[in-house]
Amino acid sequence: KNIGYMVDDISKSDKLYTDLKFFEKNINGVMPFEIVIDTKKEQGVSQVRTLMNIDRLERQLSEFEEFSKPMSVAQTLKFLNQAYYDGDVRRYAVPSVLDLGNIMSAVPKNETNEGMLSSLVDKENRKARISVQMADVGSVRIKELKERVYLTADTIFNFAKNTEDIFTDSIQEIYYDSSTQMADTTYYSYPIVTYVELDSAQKTDIAITGTSVIFLKGNDYLIRNLLLSLAIAFLIISLLMASIFKSWKMILISIVPNIIPLLFTAGIMGFFGVNFKPSTVLVFSVAFGIAVDFSIHFLTKYKMELKALGSVPAAVQKVQKEISTSMIYTAVILFFGFIIFVFSDFGGTIALGLFTAITLFVALLSNLLLLPALLLSFDSEKDV
Repeated sequence: KNIGYMVDDISKSDKLYTDLKFFEKNINGVMPFEIVIDTKKEQGVSQVRTLMNIDRLERQLSEFEEFSKPMSVAQTLKFLNQAYYDGDVRRYAVPSVLDLGNIMSAVPKNETNEGMLSSLVDKENRKARISVQMADVGSVRIKELKERVYLTADTIFNFAKNTEDIFTDSIQEIYYDSSTQMADTTYYSYPIVTYVELDSAQKTDIAITGTSVIFLKGNDYLIRNLLLSLAIAFLIISLLMASIFKSWKMILISIVPNIIPLLFTAGIMGFFGVNFKPSTVLVFSVAFGIAVDFSIHFLTKYKMELKALGSVPAAVQKVQKEISTSMIYTAVILFFGFIIFVFSDFGGTIALGLFTAITLFVALLSNLLLLPALLLSFDSEKDV
């Protein structure tokens, strides 16, 4: 499964990890997740309609259990409005147009207040920032949250909500006025809510950013490019084999013994619930590059012996006798060179060492046992 966490490679006993988990448990985490609202006009953030929409979005964000309490210019003005009216809890709301002017004129002009507001809005009051903290929920959940938050914000800022009551034929109540001797009938109704998209001039640009989102993009980018590098390695090695043997059959014979170790390692990772992430996907590129060296060594020697002996079984037997020992020594050295990484405290290093060592061991067996069997079964003198 393709999922990564910001701190999943850190040891569970590390102080950084335990501190982060403490904050996640008590304040929903410390990973920044931010929404930038661009009104596309100067002083657009100062409009009460924009502030009301920001407040609506914050109420929607409070329904996500992964998020902490948001911080924005709307929250700041709600606190100032309450303070302006001597702490009246009923005044904890976005101020009206008149109150907004009075509040801003009453706020002292100093570096502290200006610095606080500058972190929430830009100098032109065109862009506003809504900042929340979130837990380390993994790249998959971050992607889901990003899509849901964007859809919610887009609906609030760029669509007008219309509610219309549709009356049915079912009678809810009949009121009879004895003084006028007239009856008034009330029918059951139900509301229909529709959203009308605003025109482009009224629309607000919305961007989701923050360290959490950057991590998501970086994680996807690394995994995508590591898989691409593995595909390129397959292609280059296939072309190399084609230049040596000039036979598609030999290309397949050389690739199959090196695919099996990768599939074996992927199966082990899936069985033990090890997710695909940059530190584990890297295993396949590194291990494949080393393992295919066994095949190239074996097949190059095989081609030379086949020309000299003219017999596939004799050539395979001689190659096994001459180079199997050197292949085993090389594999053992590489195996212990990588397996030593399992004593690291960093999860990425442990995964790289353990799974690369396993892949190399399986690749050795595959090239010593499967590769000769494939040559004996499918190769012939005319393929050389």
